[in-house]
Amino acid sequence: MTDQSLLERITAQAEIVDGKSVVRGTRLTVPFLLGLLVHGATVDEILEEYEGLTREDIQACLLFASRSLEQTNDPEGEADADARFWARMSPADRVLAAWALSQEMHALAHPDAPPAEPGLSRSIVRVIRN
Repeated sequence: MTDQSLLERITAQAEIVDGKSVVRGTRLTVPFLLGLLVHGATVDEILEEYEGLTREDIQACLLFASRSLEQTNDPEGEADADARFWARMSPADRVLAAWALSQEMHALAHPDAPPAEPGLSRSIVRVIRN
């Protein structure tokens, strides 16, 4: 699936969740789904909990977040609301989010690979916050 076709799965409309970026056809926001991943939920757990959501939808959220992070350095100040959301995060939270994104992108690309060590994200949080 191309980046463009993944990004088409993410939409924002003023009348849906105050214009926040959501997975098309749902009210699930990109930050909400990323937050689930950051706090240890696996892709399979999320898919099981939210009927109709697909692996490609999760991939789209990760790609959208990645692109939004790239825009936080926009010298023209044209970054969208989601990029501003990332810019407001503390450096430690951005590092944690980037780590979680990379882990989930790896898991999506290599579904048969063993998962990261259980509790590793909590260990990283402790190290970053101290």
